[in-house]
Amino acid sequence: MTSSTKEKILSKSLQNFDKSLLQIINLYYNDQIFLKTIKL
Repeated sequence: MTSSTKEKILSKSLQNFDKSLLQIINLYYNDQIFLKTIKL
């Protein structure tokens, strides 16, 4: 496996990680908003 192939795979998995992290943050953020609206 060449270094360029490794880099491609690495960047791909990093992108996937970023996406899932963003989804988790979004879910958490939406939950907070939801909870705040319930309290009001």
